[in-house]
Amino acid sequence: MNVNTIATLDYYNPKLYNSDVVVVIDVLRASTTMVAALQEGAKSIIPCSTISEAFQLANNYPTDVILGGEENCVKPLSFNLGNSPREYTKESIDGKHIIFTSRNGAKAVVKAKCAQKLLLGSIVNGSAISDYLNNEPHKNITILCAGTRGSLSYEDTLAAGKIITHLSEENNVTLNDFGSMAALLYQYAKGDLVKHIISNSEAAKRLERIGLERDISFCALEDSHHVIPKLFDGKIIT
Repeated sequence: MNVNTIATLDYYNPKLYNSDVVVVIDVLRASTTMVAALQEGAKSIIPCSTISEAFQLANNYPTDVILGGEENCVKPLSFNLGNSPREYTKESIDGKHIIFTSRNGAKAVVKAKCAQKLLLGSIVNGSAISDYLNNEPHKNITILCAGTRGSLSYEDTLAAGKIITHLSEENNVTLNDFGSMAALLYQYAKGDLVKHIISNSEAAKRLERIGLERDISFCALEDSHHVIPKLFDGKIIT
């Protein structure tokens, strides 16, 4: 099994990678939020790159659709929900289609949408993703970390390291250099991910400044969710 781990979406060129599957990671917070939404009963999530595109897509769903996402970490004007996974409760989203946009994670999904298979991974469902990859005949895997505003993300690297660590327990895995570094970082931090993320993550510090520190704890809770989000026909489903 070959695993190529990409540090940010800016470094990802789909033409350069012959992957059986791409796993997109944006721990703080888009991939965690989408995982949470699907586990709480959302019908599907339609990712898009911009707020204006989200409003245009909403016109195609006269009922059972809500707008979710963020701009500079906060809920855009006229959106139903922001990018906090804690907002996506069964009461607010059960049976709904969610049109979702965010600066990093949603854009990463859109950029990788032509992959043979695309999954959403995070710390909260890392083991479920690893188990799925172990049980399917995948030979070439790309782990795409969305990053933060074009820069490497500490928490995305941790999630990649978690997935790689579990894959390595069941397979003979060949890693690129960044994947090896991610696995080592996860081994170093896995005893207290919340502490390490708060201490080292730029995105976490930004969330703390605007009073969303509870999101960090939610997003760093290992294996609290079991869903495996997959992109199919432009929608993320389970």
